[in-house]
Amino acid sequence: MAVYEVANIEEAIDLANKLKNDGRYDWFRGQVQDGPLVSSHSRASAGGDPEKREELVRRAALFFNWAGTIPELQYLQEPEHMNDLYAIIQHYGIPTHYIEFTTNPGVAGFFAAHTATPPIGGKSCIYCLKTDDLVSVWNVLKDLDDRKGAIIELGRIDVRNLWKLQAREAVFLFTNYNWEIDYPMDRILFPYSGYPSYPTREQIYPKNKSPLEQLLSQYFSSTK
Repeated sequence: MAVYEVANIEEAIDLANKLKNDGRYDWFRGQVQDGPLVSSHSRASAGGDPEKREELVRRAALFFNWAGTIPELQYLQEPEHMNDLYAIIQHYGIPTHYIEFTTNPGVAGFFAAHTATPPIGGKSCIYCLKTDDLVSVWNVLKDLDDRKGAIIELGRIDVRNLWKLQAREAVFLFTNYNWEIDYPMDRILFPYSGYPSYPTREQIYPKNKSPLEQLLSQYFSSTK
């Protein structure tokens, strides 16, 4: 595991861009504090509460059934569009086994600063991933007896009218286990120093919504 330390968020983004341009990494993820890289589903189901797990399954099933009644969303029921489906439900607050990354180091830097409560102590972080290297490692490990049932998959989405995900240049890693025991992430660490000068919040969260986003917002607002 490679660990780079810099003085602030601007230097972290500059370094991540340099490492990307050098071909060292192609996916990035920002976190306000360095810590385990786990999916929203793993966080939500921590503690083994069966009722919480059942509620997550119920909400996902409700959306799946509803999407089947909407002409422009019916394609999500096709197996080849599973990544698109789960990207949507995670984007709207239903935990999944997907971990969101971005191909844009600046976006990762924004999310490394994105909090209403600045941390006291610790380091903020931009995780750096070379996807070809992860795939090579996983191809060796996946058939081992103690990894039976474990999954790591990389996914790109193609939901053209989800403007927020497009703005984030989002990509997704699917995993159902603690994958960092096999593949500790390289990272850039730095003291929390607030938001970077670029990208701006308005670029990450476009004010205007596409017709699809308006439809999805109405659905998820009515099913909370």
